[in-house]
Amino acid sequence: KVFPARIYSSGAELPELPEDDPVLVSDPVEWTAEFRYFVRDRRIRTWSPYLLNGSLARDGDEWIVDVESAAAATSLVERLLTDVRVELPPALVIDAGVTRGVGAALVEANEASGAGIYGCDPAEVLDVLRAAVTNAEQL
Repeated sequence: KVFPARIYSSGAELPELPEDDPVLVSDPVEWTAEFRYFVRDRRIRTWSPYLLNGSLARDGDEWIVDVESAAAATSLVERLLTDVRVELPPALVIDAGVTRGVGAALVEANEASGAGIYGCDPAEVLDVLRAAVTNAEQL
């Protein structure tokens, strides 16, 4: 994440980068729903919606869950977590959602320590954070 995520019409709009820096390029998509998953030991410990139709998925103090989208995104994350070919750290955050006209997709994976918790269970988030912060001798 060395430059802001957005739609660039060409590579010429990107900031100056070293020639050998890889840049992931994809077709633009419209996210209809996005969710955050706190994961420890390849198991979803807590999750929450965070965006719905381009806005924060919240109405006052309540988080709004599109049940069908949540089921599709959760199923995708669970398939990823059970695939032993995918190397994962002991604790991380995965963002996944649903794109208009395509379906469930992964947004990104991040370190647990830098992710907002949205409507996730704080006790479960803390457990994931404990697993993410490990002494080198324990690895």
